[in-house]
Amino acid sequence: MQPMFDQTVFAFLREKTGLVLVSRMLKVFGIGESEMETRLMDLIDNQDNPTIAPYVSQGEVTVRVTARCETKEAAGRLLDPVVREIEARLGAMVYAHEGESLEQVVFNLLRKNSLVMATAESCTGGLLGSALTEAPGATSFYLGGAVAYSNDAKERLLGVSHATLVSKGAVSEEAAREMAEGARLRIASDLAVAVTGIAGPSGGTMEKPVGLVYVAVSDGERTVATRNIFLGSRQRVRRESAEEAVRLLIGFLLGAGR
Repeated sequence: MQPMFDQTVFAFLREKTGLVLVSRMLKVFGIGESEMETRLMDLIDNQDNPTIAPYVSQGEVTVRVTARCETKEAAGRLLDPVVREIEARLGAMVYAHEGESLEQVVFNLLRKNSLVMATAESCTGGLLGSALTEAPGATSFYLGGAVAYSNDAKERLLGVSHATLVSKGAVSEEAAREMAEGARLRIASDLAVAVTGIAGPSGGTMEKPVGLVYVAVSDGERTVATRNIFLGSRQRVRRESAEEAVRLLIGFLLGAGR
């Protein structure tokens, strides 16, 4: 179907309309769809050409800006001022401009600042490392990671203190912070991201329910961590945990002014 469309249908439609469609896909970090729409509502209400359309998918909020013109160059001239206005209103929350994946955005930021990273995983069992290595060029910026599922592995592989595991537990902010810093030191990277949680379907308590996940990022000078509750199946909790780790890493890099 794709060759048929590219070679025949597209040319037919362009001949009939005389127009081309050009879109910019702005991906947004750290804001919900409703808040984003509020900030852009007047632009959306008064749209004509270009058009502005917000979308939400799993773990992502996107603004698609599309222009209809006779040439790509003319469409670009229409798109540029609208995109600049959206970026001015949303600021650093716009992390991708051409529909790049979260993982590719991470590597673009790492490349820009000549940094390399590592990972430390518990409940995700390697999903985070797998997602990162899907991005082209991963070998230049991702050194590797440790999947430390048991408490003993967290101590031996990542240097998480026994006292932390006894007093706070493996699923705690303290453990996530120590996992991130341990991975950074032992893999000799500039920064590292760690994930620890309860994916379920069993193992939860009143204090630490199924779906509780802590994520941390450390660069040696500072460490940030988030507490999250993800709902759904074991697979969904693990997937969303890995996605949150990538989002936190992007926020960490952007927040550092990088």
